[in-house]
Amino acid sequence: MFKFVLEKEARNLMKNFFSLDNGFFAIMDKVSNILWLNLLFLVCCIPVFTIGVSTTAMFYVTLKMVRDEECYITKSFFRSFRQNFKQATGIWLLIMLIGGVFVADFLILRNMNVPAGKALAVIVMALAMILFFTVIYVFPVLAKFDNSIKNTIKNAFLMSIRHFPWTILLVLCILLPFVLMYIITWMIPVMFLLGGAGIAYGTSYIYRRIFDQYIPREEEEEGQLDEMI
Repeated sequence: MFKFVLEKEARNLMKNFFSLDNGFFAIMDKVSNILWLNLLFLVCCIPVFTIGVSTTAMFYVTLKMVRDEECYITKSFFRSFRQNFKQATGIWLLIMLIGGVFVADFLILRNMNVPAGKALAVIVMALAMILFFTVIYVFPVLAKFDNSIKNTIKNAFLMSIRHFPWTILLVLCILLPFVLMYIITWMIPVMFLLGGAGIAYGTSYIYRRIFDQYIPREEEEEGQLDEMI
């Protein structure tokens, strides 16, 4: 009898250890999903002009992951990729154009030996910072809400201002891994393996807190986000 009880307990212990509900295996499952998602993201970014839609698709998946919603990584990624291709690509090309103009203006104004040139360079830097804040939000907003390109950009900008403390935290979460990679050599392969998807997964907890304020309880997963003003 005693031997039977021990064998039963041993079987239960082994069953619980190898169960997906086990903390270790749950973490490893999450890490493997992020690794695969990051690989999809990197491969789909190769043409460069697809970086915007690849980022949108990545956030579509990570926003589901942080809610523990049922999500098939590959299927969900390419579903969002197809649905948001035109809008995300249009937004990305617009960002590249505006960003390129800002960089060129800054380089020209910085080298001008007149006070007005330096003052204008500061203004360009301020505008570039506003663009950066907007970019931080625009692709997650596109991944979560159905809207026009104009309203998506406008809402991303307004969210970055309205939730400014969260925006600063997002900036830190995005930049810190790159700073660590510069300081600590072994972080380079970690960033290559987890990279964008790891950052997207971590920041998606913040985006979830922000987006929940704009989603009625009865609304389904992708809703229409009207203009915020």
